[in-house]
Amino acid sequence: MTTIDAKSNVCCVKFKPDSQYNIVFGTADHNLYYFDLRNTREPCNLLKGHKKAVSYARFLSNNEIVSASTDSQLRLWRVTEGQCLRTYRGHTNEKNFVGLAVSNGYIVCGSETNTVHLYQREISRPLLSYKFDEQTNGTTKTVANTSVNEFFSLCVRRFFFWLFRNERKRKKAARNLSVRCVGAM
Repeated sequence: MTTIDAKSNVCCVKFKPDSQYNIVFGTADHNLYYFDLRNTREPCNLLKGHKKAVSYARFLSNNEIVSASTDSQLRLWRVTEGQCLRTYRGHTNEKNFVGLAVSNGYIVCGSETNTVHLYQREISRPLLSYKFDEQTNGTTKTVANTSVNEFFSLCVRRFFFWLFRNERKRKKAARNLSVRCVGAM
């Protein structure tokens, strides 16, 4: 067992897919730390560039990480060099953790505008954006802001992107889980 002294709150942790010793974690100090667990005195690399807390980190490949932050940006990093390769913009993420999933060079993230965005590794703007509408008595009403009682989670499974939305219509009402396929590769 080992302990890593993080100087700030840790928001996310991921193991490198091809290693039992390498991890990356994102923190409230706006950084990602890449460690080898066999030597935890200092990180192998410190990935700096976000302007707010790092909420998610996902390995896109064995040497690339995608990070999400409450600065409304996703960043693609080359882990071994500590270099930011690309910044993705187009979604809103200023106060809530809105979800992040990756698969085969594609990146999916939620947005506080009730929208899901699909990015491709090489393109900094969304390829596809899907806006969720709330159904009310047969008419469609677009929800401008995500309620604080909602939680989004994204899942990539066999070429399909699924969005899970946990919502509560009223404060004391039961929660409902909404599941939608929002895209395919």
